[in-house]
Amino acid sequence: MTGRERTSTSALVAEPGPELERLEKRGDRFVLLAALDDRRALYLSFGPDGYTPFVAAGPGLPDAGARFPAAASYQLEAGELHGLAFAGRKPEAGVRGLFVHRGGADGAGGRLPREGPELPLPVPPYRGEAVLRIPFGPVRDATVESLMHRFHYLGERILSLEQHLGYKHRGAEDSLRRATVATLPVYAERVSGPNAVAFALAACQAVERASDITVPPRAEALRAILAELERAYNHFRDIGRIAASTTLRVAAAQGHALQEWTQRIGARLTGHRFLRGAVAVGGLRRDLDVDGLADEVSRLEADARAYIEALEATELFVDRLETTGVLTPERARAWGAVGPVGRGSGVDVDVRRDAAYGAYRGLGFDVPTRQAGDAMARFRVRCEEVLTSLYLVRELTETLPAGAVIAVRPSAFPEDVLMLGWAEGARGEVVAALTTDARGALARAVLRGGSRHNWPLFPDTVTDTYLMDYAINEASWGLTVASHDR
Repeated sequence: MTGRERTSTSALVAEPGPELERLEKRGDRFVLLAALDDRRALYLSFGPDGYTPFVAAGPGLPDAGARFPAAASYQLEAGELHGLAFAGRKPEAGVRGLFVHRGGADGAGGRLPREGPELPLPVPPYRGEAVLRIPFGPVRDATVESLMHRFHYLGERILSLEQHLGYKHRGAEDSLRRATVATLPVYAERVSGPNAVAFALAACQAVERASDITVPPRAEALRAILAELERAYNHFRDIGRIAASTTLRVAAAQGHALQEWTQRIGARLTGHRFLRGAVAVGGLRRDLDVDGLADEVSRLEADARAYIEALEATELFVDRLETTGVLTPERARAWGAVGPVGRGSGVDVDVRRDAAYGAYRGLGFDVPTRQAGDAMARFRVRCEEVLTSLYLVRELTETLPAGAVIAVRPSAFPEDVLMLGWAEGARGEVVAALTTDARGALARAVLRGGSRHNWPLFPDTVTDTYLMDYAINEASWGLTVASHDR
């Protein structure tokens, strides 16, 4: 699915077993599995022909995790939130859910999340007075989002890590079903605050592709400027967090100062520090004044280079990151890890290039990768990416075409279709899958960010490591909870 198509979900129905086998043999990367309702599941992969969706109906859906490891957590989500059953993945009595917690409020749409059972945390098979247990969360310090990591450790060595998310589930995707063409980006921007532009772009581009809307060139360039500013401030934030995790307080403050500078640029352009309210179906809500932007970004880039060079020259910093939190390239490829996490482990995936959209079709840029898979590799990928983002902002500003910033758009969504859009966010691939009913109302809205895809991998890199390295490892992943607990 790389061109403009208008396809109904009924036309995409396939036998899941043979189709999954075909996609595995073709070497596709698994992207998404989502419940459309309590009977049907949408599967999405990426291969030589771009994105390939298909729909399968239950009961008796096969275990896709047997072929694509990442599918297992999506099946758990579809089961816990929508009641879909998969062979070999049936919920067990007394096993705590991963996505649902007792006492959670209903989603705005009145359906999600379901109320989970009141169950104790599982007891691991470790015995002995020397084995200690630390519950970390779900309430954490400062602005860190709600999740619980429970460590079991002996001395300084972590024996295992349990990860419990779901505390921030707001029924955001259910709320999206109330959206209109005009309000769709407003809802999408609020699924995950630091990813507002990427989520809005994916959702809007889904509608544009299905409705045959041609976005004006000036709007495409301005959208890319906003997307790169969003990527830059997120990377500065994560680099600052990594510095803080190694006790380099001055370096942490410098990273957050660069983040603040970038966000102030975005606020002057859009009126919002998180760049909300600019993207619209068909382009932008209004034109943006970019006078002086290229010069300011040049100054920001010079400071960023000096900052990165200083961190790289700090022996303590480098020593703490190297060999910490290793995600092996083999595991990352099997999972289809995305964003800096995947690229730090050699997974060369970036949909700005691989499934180019908007102004990115005419831009040339390098996609940095590393093979070590450790915290240092993820740090260096982010550093190269942030400098590339600032370069792209300057190039786009200096070659910005004149003209309109919004196309003529329909007043309603097309009827009975699957609309698919994507964008590359700071944490990796963002995918929007929207379906409509026979009246053109949104029947299902799925927004999957890079954090949702990568979080289940994180515990792999903590088990059998040292407690003192945990904070560095978590900071180097840079994931958000909100885009997981939608």
